[in-house]
Amino acid sequence: MISQVKKVDGQPVLFVNGKAVPEMAYITYNTENNRYANFAQAGVKLYSVNLNFSEAPIGEIAPVLVFQKGIFQKEEPDFSIVDKNFDEILSACPDAMIFPRVNVNLSLEWEKEHPDELCEYGMNGRTRVSLASDVWAEEVKNKLTLLIGYIENSRYAENVIGYQIAGGNTEEWLPFEDYAAYGKRAKEKFLKHCEEKKLEKNEENYFRFASELTAQRIIEFAEVAKKAVDERKIIGAFYGYTIGCPHRVNCHLALNKILESDRIDFLCSPLIYVYGRQPGIDPYPMVPIDSLRYHGKLYFSENDIRTHLSRPPSPHPRYSAPIWFGPGRETSIEQIKLNFCRAFTHGHGMWWFDMWGGWYDDAQMMKNFSEMLKICEKGMGRKSAEVAVFTDENCYFPLKGHKNKIWDVCNELGLSGVMYDIFLASDFEKVRDSYRVCIFVEPAKTQLLTGCIKTAEENGKSVMIITEDTEVTYRTFKEFFAKNNLTVPTEEKAVVYTSEKHIVFYAHESGMYDFSCDGKKTFTDVFTGKEITFPTKIEKTTCWLFER
Repeated sequence: MISQVKKVDGQPVLFVNGKAVPEMAYITYNTENNRYANFAQAGVKLYSVNLNFSEAPIGEIAPVLVFQKGIFQKEEPDFSIVDKNFDEILSACPDAMIFPRVNVNLSLEWEKEHPDELCEYGMNGRTRVSLASDVWAEEVKNKLTLLIGYIENSRYAENVIGYQIAGGNTEEWLPFEDYAAYGKRAKEKFLKHCEEKKLEKNEENYFRFASELTAQRIIEFAEVAKKAVDERKIIGAFYGYTIGCPHRVNCHLALNKILESDRIDFLCSPLIYVYGRQPGIDPYPMVPIDSLRYHGKLYFSENDIRTHLSRPPSPHPRYSAPIWFGPGRETSIEQIKLNFCRAFTHGHGMWWFDMWGGWYDDAQMMKNFSEMLKICEKGMGRKSAEVAVFTDENCYFPLKGHKNKIWDVCNELGLSGVMYDIFLASDFEKVRDSYRVCIFVEPAKTQLLTGCIKTAEENGKSVMIITEDTEVTYRTFKEFFAKNNLTVPTEEKAVVYTSEKHIVFYAHESGMYDFSCDGKKTFTDVFTGKEITFPTKIEKTTCWLFER
């Protein structure tokens, strides 16, 4: 088995044994309530599954969820847990291609025995391990080598296409407490770091150090995994939440470090959680996906879409919050279509995260999943945008409790009906010639952003600069684009995606909509076969996929 990510027409594509593979997968935490058979019947071949080093909870905010036994929970590893998980998938789909999510968090017992290797603070009265701990990191590397070695010499080795290395809080390489206070080991490393780099020992430099430390750990573990698979399979991780969690305390602001590494083939994130994920908004990713694309990294969106079938996994109060419940059946179906359409038209992969199991156990949903797969099999689509958004990771290190202006920008841009790409500012010089309009999100000034803005203006680009205090709405963007002679396909508040062969139209609210593309006003929906001629009345939060 050989898997790799290769660029095709500038777009990263997953290849397995030399053949491009549709990048649509299924995963559930609760394998006792899995729907492997349903997704296999729909034609899905790509699967992930959690393999946990320990039985520590998934996250510390509500530390109650443990769905899998720990492979290294006891003195001797229990690889029968691995066998059971793979057999469950393969019994439903014998030719499945699997990339397990390996949670490398060690046991709570290990942490109690190593108090000097923990964070300074914690959540819910408990401190957890510090990513600055070399003792912990070496233990992880040893166990990762053992686990991958077992799998690569097992009867299902040829079904495994790679590994996602997960860890930290909620498996997303977030700190186990709220301040990136990585404890004794972090303080030691930070002092040494400042001495070597001749840096001032201040908060800004500490948080930059903490992000770089997190990225470096991911790269180290990916190096171990690459060696264990003899360089033959893809390795990835959650990281780079510059858009979704642009706070210095989250330690996700060293994406550039990972983009420069050849040890990481793919990155992933959930879709944005802001605005309570209410229907009617553009479900944009938490990472600057076009920087990933430029650097040849595959991106998977974690489509953990709450539906009318979502139920709380435990009586813990956190899981009774509205964010854990979906809308009614019809809107749930439309939201799934929207999330698929966004990934497909933006040319990246996705997995359907059936978190507690049974969220998509609906005949119409499964019929749509089957149709989605057929669409993907024809090739992921992408049409270059004329608008690019740029932000600099370094903007966020000096800021405390800022407004997350990037959230507003992406949300309102999505509702403007105009496609855009989004990059780290460090890629500006390499991609600027491809865009007519450059939008700079500048919550704090940096030398890099200042230089990018000056270059854009000198090269005749239409420039918009958005600071912490800039008020933006979808109408702001529509007016700016029209003023700069960009085509705005609809005057109404709607999400529009376009690729080489498809158009997506998503209505924010019920009402009359006018829309045209390439001079056409009549389109046929791929999912329903319904013909629509604009202008027409469209119901709110309905998603339409048209062929061009």
